[in-house]
Amino acid sequence: MIVDHGTLTDAERADLLARREAVWRAWFAHDRNALLELLPPEAVAGDPGPDPWANRDEILRRSAAFVASGAKLVSLDFPTTTFQRYGEVVILYVTYRFEIDVGGERSVFAGRGTEVFVRADGAWRNTSWHLDTGM
Repeated sequence: MIVDHGTLTDAERADLLARREAVWRAWFAHDRNALLELLPPEAVAGDPGPDPWANRDEILRRSAAFVASGAKLVSLDFPTTTFQRYGEVVILYVTYRFEIDVGGERSVFAGRGTEVFVRADGAWRNTSWHLDTGM
């Protein structure tokens, strides 16, 4: 389900959804070039865990560590997305679900997230996110 209170054009909405998906898939694949394009230098991420806050360098390090562990993304889904726009800033309130495979053993993770995109130089960039596993 996608909820947009009429603040985005169809093209903007489609672009944001594509970029959001690209960020997640690039992280799981450690596509460093894509991450450097999609995440500005000031990016900040908050993920569940003992050391939740990460800058862009740490985001890249965690992505590389995920791939080095042998883990692979099996599936990725965003059951709900709500858009909230403030000029050139769009906040996405999402629910997510993904499955990973590590050595033949699969695990499913699900939760809620808040993702912030800012349009700069004609492109939406993911400046921050905060995820929880509260589902």
